[in-house]
Amino acid sequence: MCGILGIVDNKEISSEYFLNLLKKIQHRGQESFGISWIEKNEINLKKYKGMIQDNTVNNFESNIIIGHNRYSTSGKSKNNATQDQISKEIQPFNGISKCGEFVLVHNGNIPNLDIKDANSDTEFLVKQIEDLKYDNWLDILKHIMNNFKKAYCLLIMTDNEIYVIRDKYGVRPLCIGYNETGWCVSSESCVFSDYNFLRDVRPGEIVKINKEEIKTIHLEKHETKSYCLFEYIYFLNENSYADNYQVSQLRYKYGEQLAKDDKKNNFTLDNPLVVGSPSTGIPSGKGYADKMRFEYIQVLKKNAKVGRTFILENNKKRDIACKKKYYLDTEKIRDRNIIIVDDSLVRGTTTKNLIKIFRESGAKSVHIRIAAPPIKYPCYFGVDIPTREELIANKIHGEDIREISIGVKQLIGADSLYYLGINSIKNIMEKDFNNLCTGCFNSNYNEKLEW
Repeated sequence: MCGILGIVDNKEISSEYFLNLLKKIQHRGQESFGISWIEKNEINLKKYKGMIQDNTVNNFESNIIIGHNRYSTSGKSKNNATQDQISKEIQPFNGISKCGEFVLVHNGNIPNLDIKDANSDTEFLVKQIEDLKYDNWLDILKHIMNNFKKAYCLLIMTDNEIYVIRDKYGVRPLCIGYNETGWCVSSESCVFSDYNFLRDVRPGEIVKINKEEIKTIHLEKHETKSYCLFEYIYFLNENSYADNYQVSQLRYKYGEQLAKDDKKNNFTLDNPLVVGSPSTGIPSGKGYADKMRFEYIQVLKKNAKVGRTFILENNKKRDIACKKKYYLDTEKIRDRNIIIVDDSLVRGTTTKNLIKIFRESGAKSVHIRIAAPPIKYPCYFGVDIPTREELIANKIHGEDIREISIGVKQLIGADSLYYLGINSIKNIMEKDFNNLCTGCFNSNYNEKLEW
């Protein structure tokens, strides 16, 4: 899971402006970032470790710029890599094809590749493009789309245009915005503060953008789609719109459905207080509180200096970050029965710490509601869930959601816990449910897909 961004404009765009947009999708990757731009008809490229705000980037202006925020899900930086190995995986990557020099950024993960001669699936793609004999970009990109089936969104910059590619299953989001002088392509529409949302890049589509036009040059017709459900639940910014859904509205409905389930189960509390876990759990928390008619106060605040703990590369870093991540409004917690609504429960590290600090702050009881089904299976397409052993729900045998809820409740020390069931997701997203990848929840990676 990464963030990619590209701009083609008839006026020159400053590096400061571009980096401010790239920051808006930094929740998709905090390990490193890189940018590439055209200046005096030459391609320039810079790569940086860490987050944008922690680095100094030299000023420049350009009509064509691409950028990337990295969150490693493949390659050698996942296995106690050296700093040199990590540096080799920072995007963008550059290469020389039969059409000339190019720079590429990639969001996703291409499984089952033999990448012994490359540091990552992205570098492997670059080498493939370099080796192809085609003398035009359309044939090169059609070859890539036909031979690499899934889990990628690509931006490829040449000396005068950007090519935009989304795999034919649409696993990862990608969208296009416009204003009166140019075009912007991004993993998420939350960057479009100065742009109008045009549309999502369609699965199987190749788009060419230059200063004169934006044009679809190929559309691979394919009935089966596989939009990642975990994007909607967790990764997407709540202000983004992706593939038919406004994210915060969808998460609000997840919370409402949790409340409906609790009402069916006759769940009641005296003096209840609902709080959404910041920031992705907040819309679901509000939906839950409104439907239950419980008081909602954002007594749990997030330390802005601590990024997403889920995307840190090992458990030690996650544990340290979790302890620094939150602070509480303790006066409003004392002697209240607390319901924490969170977007998902993966390893359980953060939630277990939250329960502890709420109890230490005087909460009478702490109840957990998860606006997602139990995560029991790995993802092979860009989310870092590498082994089933890491997943807390997988420690409970069986598939019954009530049994899993009771078992996980005991593991994390909650007074009660309840998950949103996959059938509830189906009811909420009915018209698109068959186009979702739900593999990490129910191992249904869709048998029609060519994984």
